[in-house]
Amino acid sequence: YKVRFVPGVFKEVPTFCSVSVVDVRSNDNIYYGHAKLGSFPAINYVNVLTLKVGDDKPAGDSSMSFLLMCVK
Repeated sequence: YKVRFVPGVFKEVPTFCSVSVVDVRSNDNIYYGHAKLGSFPAINYVNVLTLKVGDDKPAGDSSMSFLLMCVK
């Protein structure tokens, strides 16, 4: 995902961002869902990757709900 910040929220690049999966649609998402930053944050966006790791099923759609926090 490319998460775009509302213009003007940050006057400088955020110094810290954290992301975690909050998707409870299935037990697989709870047990195997992971989210991580895909790049360093920019002043107007950050990339977030979601994936399922450790699942014994074939790779498929890994889209999940997540919580993102960025601070300056």
